[in-house]
Amino acid sequence: HNTALTDDGRLLIYGGLNPSLINMLNTIEIYDPAVGTFIQSAADLTTGSHSAAHGWTSEGQLIINGGVIGFDGNNDPIYTTSTAVYDPSSDTIQQVAPMTHTRASHCLQTFSEENAVAIGGNWDLTSQIERLSPDSSSNSGWAWTPTSNVQGFDTSGVTSCIQVSESTVFVQGVSANSTGTFTMPEPTEPGIYNLSHALSPSVPSNSLPAHIAYGWGVSKTVLDNGRVWIHGGYDIDNNIVLDLSREFDIATLSFRESSVTDLLPRMWGQVGQLATPDFYA
Repeated sequence: HNTALTDDGRLLIYGGLNPSLINMLNTIEIYDPAVGTFIQSAADLTTGSHSAAHGWTSEGQLIINGGVIGFDGNNDPIYTTSTAVYDPSSDTIQQVAPMTHTRASHCLQTFSEENAVAIGGNWDLTSQIERLSPDSSSNSGWAWTPTSNVQGFDTSGVTSCIQVSESTVFVQGVSANSTGTFTMPEPTEPGIYNLSHALSPSVPSNSLPAHIAYGWGVSKTVLDNGRVWIHGGYDIDNNIVLDLSREFDIATLSFRESSVTDLLPRMWGQVGQLATPDFYA
């Protein structure tokens, strides 16, 4: 399932697998720490899913995008193009225009002027990014714009991302060509963005072995020294969950060993910042 923190301090939980690990949940639950209880939202996702991605708009609405909606006869996941916008203040959800491509376990990041970009989440998309933005001509008020021919970056291996500055995102992938940074460019004219050079891959000659540097389902958080701390993840080549910590340096686009003692093997974990800037759990 996925979690998202609202501006007023409540926690949203949406989607996921039911205990049978077969059916996908389409429900949204809200935890209010002031009263210590969960409340089920009156709004449901149109389709149950897990491994979706989300991002907040400047008006406090949550864009929920993509995910796995089921499994086919070979037990392979079925991805979706679905996109919805949930408003926690009114507890309502609006289905908006779908993406061009199906995605799951991908990077969705929101920026100023209500722009959002979807990167990765589909092994068949080697160089595709899609941008979601307000569109008065669309029935839902939003529209996706696909971008093809991304230069020097393999988006098919992207598995997650985290924002490191107002316009820059660290993108985690399974290889050097699918890991690095995405920087939202300035528009060439109002509403027009050229994203073909927005992705910069990591330096191939990093100091860590590939199975350590590039993971699937890693935990990560932004440090105050211009680096991203990363832990765990699934090593595809060796079929193990990692117990290793490492750091990605934004300035040099390279990995380095972390001074943090290696923790337990984890994947799909989350790192939360505590009361002070340098304490995490």
